[in-house]
Amino acid sequence: MKASHIPLLWKDAIVPPFRFNPLLPKEERGKPSFVEIKAKFLPHRNVFAFESLLGLPQDKPPKFLKASKDDKLAAFKEKKANIAASKGNKPKPQPQTKPVKKAQPKTQTKPVQPPTAPHQTQSQ
Repeated sequence: MKASHIPLLWKDAIVPPFRFNPLLPKEERGKPSFVEIKAKFLPHRNVFAFESLLGLPQDKPPKFLKASKDDKLAAFKEKKANIAASKGNKPKPQPQTKPVKKAQPKTQTKPVQPPTAPHQTQSQ
């Protein structure tokens, strides 16, 4: 499971933003606060903006988590099978194939020429 980090515009926030600084001792580091809010997406700025507060700040993280890629893939396959079954078609078994490695182009190397001796000049 992963955490979600979303850019948010919030003026006059009731809690300060948490910034992790590993150089500070543990006693001086702040603790993150978890706040349940309602936000509105601003497409022209590509960020979310605070709209209203839904709950008080808490020190403990919420219990819900984001689904992993494996969970999403399993749900997608199940949904695809259900759609095929509802149409009356049997789902086609997908052949198990190994990924094909692309051949690396052969590079031609030029022979390295030995360094030439510096030019000698006649001294008088």
